[in-house]
Amino acid sequence: MKNFYLAFYMLFFGFGLQAQSDWQLFRPGVQYLYDYSNASFTESPVLGIKTGTDTCTEMYPSLRWYDEFECNEIAASFMGYEICQTPTETRLLIREGEYVTIRHTAALEEEWPAYNYSTDTIWARVSSIQSMNFLGLTDSVKFIHFYRQTGGGPNYLPAGNHPIQVSKQYGLIRTFGFRDFPVFSPQFAAPLPIVGLSVPKVGLQNPDIASIFSFQAGDEIHIKATTTGPWYIQGELLGDIFERKFLKALITEVEPLPGDQLIRFHYTAQELRTKRWGTPPVLYEVFPVETVSGIWEYDLSELEYLDLQPGAVVPVSEEEEGIAMVSLTQSGFCEKYRKYLNYPLKGPNGCYQPELHGIEGSSYYENLAGEYYNYTTFSGHFFRDVVYFHGDSLECGSPIDFDQITSTLETPDAPVITIGPNPTAGPLRLQLPQGLVADLKLYDMHGRLLLSENRTQGTVAWDLGALPAGAYQISASQDGKMIWRQRVLKL
Repeated sequence: MKNFYLAFYMLFFGFGLQAQSDWQLFRPGVQYLYDYSNASFTESPVLGIKTGTDTCTEMYPSLRWYDEFECNEIAASFMGYEICQTPTETRLLIREGEYVTIRHTAALEEEWPAYNYSTDTIWARVSSIQSMNFLGLTDSVKFIHFYRQTGGGPNYLPAGNHPIQVSKQYGLIRTFGFRDFPVFSPQFAAPLPIVGLSVPKVGLQNPDIASIFSFQAGDEIHIKATTTGPWYIQGELLGDIFERKFLKALITEVEPLPGDQLIRFHYTAQELRTKRWGTPPVLYEVFPVETVSGIWEYDLSELEYLDLQPGAVVPVSEEEEGIAMVSLTQSGFCEKYRKYLNYPLKGPNGCYQPELHGIEGSSYYENLAGEYYNYTTFSGHFFRDVVYFHGDSLECGSPIDFDQITSTLETPDAPVITIGPNPTAGPLRLQLPQGLVADLKLYDMHGRLLLSENRTQGTVAWDLGALPAGAYQISASQDGKMIWRQRVLKL
């Protein structure tokens, strides 16, 4: 009966919202998430907006990205500095004293001046209204174009095939970046389709601290941790060390400490380690299964950024004026999308550039309590991934089977290709294991292909001397499928 009354309340509450906010861009308190496919390696691939119940809601500071070697700045979010809504219109504050106005009540073919500054006027027009499907929902959707009126006809912004789309019940479901309106950067000129909505709960969601750190006693989680690094004996590089830890942990107690600033998860577990040395592996060892116990402890005051919108900028180093962007990605274990701080930037006087040795922050999944990561340093590669979870209402992934792992048939996920020196001033040597034939490619951090060599084997020598200083990625593939990749730093 309780569930019946809850459903009854939500039904009428939802209709009340609909009646008050038809065609309104953002429903108060509802989380909107958009796909930002043009994000750089420092930005979030998903951007978020959530407005309050007041007429105006201040938006978060974000990053204005120009290039890896340019002066990047803190600016407004992709929808401007502030969003103000009334029953008839939404106004986006894009710069001091400059607004873009979008009318909710505009009829088909109705047009209005959406932006006026100096002698520049940008018009908006409802070009069509049609029924559409999105995120499993169906609704009536307005298409609104923006344009300058010229003697030769309308000049559409940012392009004629890039209108925004506003759902009657659910709000803005397709947009572009309004921050620099009416002059668009290449990133924000591209469409930003909606990928998540919290009411109703469809698509991607934005996990917060409370939902992330929600383990319960009895939850079971399996973790695979991998470490790789160079193997030296008396100064001679003999290949890589490849070590794995397999942990089957059972949560035995959840201990929130006073003030809710610290939370501890007590666990008991079984752990197995495997290790290889050399290229190809010449030594192999499987350590005995151990019974272990411990505590995962989190200082929640240091993780407050997990409550922010993806796309927001936060300080990460006051002494060095460092910043990083709160990021959310659509790919994650068990459909639990991961949230993290992206690669850090630093610089004086508000001029930010990526740190040469910066690494992406740890990842956190809803209901899985973190801390999981995948990063590279000068000393090697480090991976920590969830592979299985079992709780009261959720089970997913593949449980770790120690009997399978202790078999000598266990092999690494990827071939061991050594590169060096890393970092390098120019010369770079790649050593493929015996018998491996692969296509090698070098990309910059924007995904642009710079060098390639097909059907390689043995030793490969490249000269990166002509490339700018910064981070690059080398990948190896067979039959078009990537089998290995590694980051290299050019000094």
